[in-house]
Parts: sequence; C-alpha cells; structure tokens
Amino acid sequence: MHILPRGIQSGDAWGYLLPWYDEIKEAGGWNSLNHQVGNYNIPYQILIIIGTYLPLNPLTYYKLLSGIFDFILALSVATLVKELTNHKYGRFGFVLVYSIILIIPTVFLNSAVWAQCDSMYSSFVVLTVLSLYKEQYKKAFIFCGFAFAMKLQAIFVVPLIIYLYLTRKNFTILHFLLIPIPNLTLNIPAYFYGRSPLDTLSIYLEQTDTFKQMTIDCDNFWMFSELGSYDHLSGVAIGYTLILLGTGLLLILRGGCPINDRKFWTADKFMLLCVWSMMTTIFFLPAMHERYTYLLDVLLFAAAFTDKRLFKVWFAEAMVSYITYARYLFGTDLVKQIPSAVNMVCWFYLTCSSQEK
Repeated sequence: MHILPRGIQSGDAWGYLLPWYDEIKEAGGWNSLNHQVGNYNIPYQILIIIGTYLPLNPLTYYKLLSGIFDFILALSVATLVKELTNHKYGRFGFVLVYSIILIIPTVFLNSAVWAQCDSMYSSFVVLTVLSLYKEQYKKAFIFCGFAFAMKLQAIFVVPLIIYLYLTRKNFTILHFLLIPIPNLTLNIPAYFYGRSPLDTLSIYLEQTDTFKQMTIDCDNFWMFSELGSYDHLSGVAIGYTLILLGTGLLLILRGGCPINDRKFWTADKFMLLCVWSMMTTIFFLPAMHERYTYLLDVLLFAAAFTDKRLFKVWFAEAMVSYITYARYLFGTDLVKQIPSAVNMVCWFYLTCSSQEK
C-alpha cells in the first residue's frame, strides 16, 4: 500500500473532510445519518461513520480508505486491459498495468496526499466499461449504479452508454432502471434514521449549484475564458458539449457502423470512443474541477494498449493532470493556459484519430 504522507494536509482535508469527521463523531456516529453532513453522497458519509469507531487518526483513515480503492482500481484496469488485448501480454502484462496504475502521480497524490476519494467511483466506472465491452449489460448498469452512489462524476461514462445504446441496439432502455438500485441499497442504514430516497437527488442537485465558475482549476477549454462569465457562458458550454457529442454519434454512423454489428466494435474503436466522449465532456462542460481528469488518466492508459498512438496522448494528459495537482497541493506556479493548450491539442489529436478508424 502507498506510504501515506501523514504530515501533509490538503485544503480539502482541513476545510471539508476533517470537519465532516468531527461533526459526525460529535453527533454520535450512526446517529448523524438523520441529517446531511458535507456535500458527498450518503454512502460516503457511512464510510466516515465507520472510521469514527476505529482507533485511527482521521486523516490517516481517509487516506487509507482511498488507498484501498487504489488497489481495486489497479486490479480493474489490469483486467480491462487483459480483456481488450485478448490476454496478449499474459501475466507479466497484467502485473505491469496493475503496478503502473498505482504509481501514476495523480492516483498516488489523490489518495495519499489529497485524501480524496476519486479511486472509489473510478473503480466502478472502469468495471462498467469492462462489462460494456463484454456486452454484460446488467452487470454494467449495476457497476454504473455503484459509481453514481460514490460520486456524481460517474456521469462521464454516460455518453459512452448512450452511444452504445443507439448503435448496438442489443440492450433496452429498461437497463437504465438498474442504476439507482445500488444507491438505494447502500442508503438503507440512513432510511432507519428518517432519510428519504430523494435525499441523494437533492445532494447531487446542490453539488451542481455550488460552484458557479466556467472551470474550477480544470485545464480545459474554458481556462481561456473569464472565470466570472459563468452566468453568460454556462448554457452555451452545455449546448456546445451536446453538439460535439451528437456530432460524434453522427460520424460513427456515417463511418459505416451498421446497427448491432459486433465486428465494428473492435477493442481500439470501443476504447477510442470511450476516452473521446469522456474527454469531450470534461474539456467542454462548465464547472469542471481539477480532479475530474482522474478517470481519464487511467482509461487513456488502458486505451493505449489497443492503439499505441494513444500512449503519447496519455502521457501528455497525465502530465497536465500532475501539473494541475501540483498547482493545488504544492502551490507550483505555472501559466494555466499552457497546460490547457496541451490538453486541447490532445483532444484534437484524439478527434482526428477517431476519423481515421
């Protein structure tokens, strides 16, 4: 397991995570479930509650909890690569992918330094992508439900699901009804304390209304805009993102994708669509945080094993993510537009690559 830098306390830790821990402990642990603590979903609040009963420093507990999911994430990505490459690289390749995921700077910094929990929802999104590739749709939607139960950012995989629904035509819209089930199940302890199933929805609605900026330090397209222009540009950004994603769908159909043609969905095309749609969503939607590229970092790495040209895209994007993390965690000073420009070059390269497929 990562060696936890216990002396490093991020702004999120002292400003949010540790106060949440103290509030939950003062409220009596499980009794705190009768009201919302913080702005993360109820399952995460339950995980914090468990920590208040353990003989651990709260910051260490947060980092340890996320560190455990780092290993689940590494296992998930290694399994995805094994499936995408049809076991081409054997046991050595599996161990190599597993190990590299654990030492990617953003993965290590996110849990061991930042004490954040992006490995939790990302693990389930990777398992969702794996199940979609294997056409195990019930399993895919259940995993997607667990991802949503952890964080709203699981929505980044939704464009891929919609693309597959509209082109493969081998699963029904009823599968989407499976997504709420994991969240409702994980929330059962809260129901005994008077919380309602609608609480989760209200939590996520409040999250989307909290940060009214075009970008919250995410090195995307909107880093080139005035940060105070949210009221004027947010609607435009959402519409523009939908147009780009819709254009991507039209190009897939125009490129000769017959409905439900399994031969079309080779591993490289599948993963290219996955990372392109995710990158488009993160790089063009408003109010994106710096940590939202975390999932992209790991899925780009997996995609590169199906198309080696993507290794340079992954390396460039991962380095930008690291610079963004360093800017927040260590106060590293760098003109923000430079990493954003690199990311946009990566997006254009990926877009052009998709047209060559």
